Amino acid sequence: MALEPPPNMLQVFKDCIQDLGESEIKLVIQKCLQVTNLRPQFETN
Repeated sequence: MALEPPPNMLQVFKDCIQDLGESEIKLVIQKCLQVTNLRPQFETN
């Protein structure tokens, strides 16, 4: 299963990152979601 190209980041997020002093913005992780990622998880004690 191939990953899609990274989505464009909203300018408001780019501005926040640049305000933190960063100038080079890169996508670090991208994950394909599976059905199990979307199911609610319950803790058992």
